Amino acid sequence: MTVLVIFHHAAITYGAPGGWYMSDGGNRRRRADRVYLVCRDQPVFFMGFFFFLSALFTPAAYDKKGPARFLTDRLKRLGIPLVFYSLLISPVTIWLVQKYQRGVSYSFTDFVKGFHGWINSACCGLWPHS
Repeated sequence: MTVLVIFHHAAITYGAPGGWYMSDGGNRRRRADRVYLVCRDQPVFFMGFFFFLSALFTPAAYDKKGPARFLTDRLKRLGIPLVFYSLLISPVTIWLVQKYQRGVSYSFTDFVKGFHGWINSACCGLWPHS
């Protein structure tokens, strides 16, 4: 499933529809192949199967740890990476793509001052700087 996620994002980068940091359209035939891949794997497998697997193991972990420890552990394991990604990795990645692929001339500081939608950056892809 993890390999499928990698193929999925690579397909979006090279011609399939979807929001991702970089885009390189590719030729028409290859694009049609990538569109088919994305349209088949996203609704059937993509995130739903990972959520299913997560839900499969949640009751045992909850019973073993109890409510307080379970929630604290989840907050640490999921919250810290989310904050790190949202505040550091995503803004830097989007700024670098805009700078080197689109040729924008503003500094990273100026970009961060006008950075909108920071928590939803993976879904939004690249948006114009305002």
